[in-house]
Amino acid sequence: MLLTITTTHRPATDLGYLLVKHPDRVQEFRVSTGTAYVCYPQAGPDRCTAALLLDIDPLALRSKGRDRPEDFTLGRFVNDRPYAASSLLSAAIAQVFGSARRGTSTDRPELAATPIPLELRLPAVRCRGGGPLAESLFAPLGWTVTTAPLEDSPSHVDLTLTGTLRLADALNHVYVLLPVLDDAKHYWVAADEVDKLLRAGTGWLAAHPQRALIARRYLAHRRALATVALARLAETDSDPEAAATTATADEDAELPPAARTEPLALQRRTAVRAALSQTEDLVSFAFLVCALLFARSGLYAGRAQRPGLTRIVAGLFQTTVVALLFALVNGLDFSSYYIFYGSLFFSVAYVGLFRYAYESTTGAVLKAAGYRRRAILVGTGEHIDAVAHALTRGGDSPVNIMGSRKSHRNPMLLRP
Repeated sequence: MLLTITTTHRPATDLGYLLVKHPDRVQEFRVSTGTAYVCYPQAGPDRCTAALLLDIDPLALRSKGRDRPEDFTLGRFVNDRPYAASSLLSAAIAQVFGSARRGTSTDRPELAATPIPLELRLPAVRCRGGGPLAESLFAPLGWTVTTAPLEDSPSHVDLTLTGTLRLADALNHVYVLLPVLDDAKHYWVAADEVDKLLRAGTGWLAAHPQRALIARRYLAHRRALATVALARLAETDSDPEAAATTATADEDAELPPAARTEPLALQRRTAVRAALSQTEDLVSFAFLVCALLFARSGLYAGRAQRPGLTRIVAGLFQTTVVALLFALVNGLDFSSYYIFYGSLFFSVAYVGLFRYAYESTTGAVLKAAGYRRRAILVGTGEHIDAVAHALTRGGDSPVNIMGSRKSHRNPMLLRP
């Protein structure tokens, strides 16, 4: 990732004194995630350009990824982190240009306190909100903002800032606002980040119209930290309710119209409604098929004629197969077919449970009312006694045997 700083202040090579980096040398600095290089592609009395090139080591980024937010751990080997400006570049700016950010210069103290014409360019910046968001963040600080979406990635822009400002202010603007544009940080955000934000935002952040958005994104949407930061900026520590109201305001309401997104809760409700609407016809069809198959199997017949659990399972399985074929024929798209096999499993469990509960309850009621089943046993003499004994065993049989007819022939061979 690359940051170039250009000035036309005469003599332009004084930029080297402000950055404390000699224009005639290429300097190398080790940072936590790779190597930073500072060089001067152009160094003349009329125009001077300093370049900060950050070479990310993917293995170093991955080895430290265990404690990183999700945006930096997904796709550890293939992602935009080595190329798109982000909080990784902000950390390099803080380490390499520390004295320039503080506005101190031993050789040119007056120049360090003087606004000079500057042009800062970041060829690749991931910007959640695109050009309108970058404009709303940098324009109030005195920058002329130019953005161009990258051809292969609309979420990334080529960002150029032009203005007359102190170099220290310019570096602090970029240091703070790069993670805000990216809406992610490569390290865990702790309470000390509030102090870093306030130090870097001295003189400009308190009056910025997007300060609530900046605080929320810079502090990784940790509401408690954003509340503290905004309260300290507004000097309203004595009124914590007002600070909390400011910090918990809807962030997207402060974004430009092109950058606004629906709240996550609304997105979830919309997705649920869409899924229910998609399956409404399928559920109605499956219910009708299930009712017809149950009727065909005799499951709505009288108590004595109704088949058992086997026919229930068979009917529900047939319903599932027919519903699946109906969905496929009509081109319905499902991210998972759990709705089919999951519905089969739970419907068998629920219908079987309800059937058992119904049979047990109604059986108890009928028994209490004195109703008994009546039966006449027909069979061969060697088996009919055993059946009668089994039905009447225990003395509290639900069946009253009214009589029997014994035959020495197989009763199945009898004709009416």
